[in-house]
Amino acid sequence: MVAAHPIGWLISHLLLASIYAVIAPIARVMRVAGYDPWHRRWDAQAETYWKPRRDRDDPQRYFKQY
Repeated sequence: MVAAHPIGWLISHLLLASIYAVIAPIARVMRVAGYDPWHRRWDAQAETYWKPRRDRDDPQRYFKQY
């Protein structure tokens, strides 16, 4: 336990730091470039943000779960 705790602490912090070092620059570049994959921009003219869904009327799809 005495040896495992410092090793676990070091590995977890190294993993978090490496993930942060990769994800954060990508996010900054995307934000500066104006890329918004989730389309979260505010539209004051929009009545609603709901998007139409295509209908699936085929009852056979209930038998194809996967």
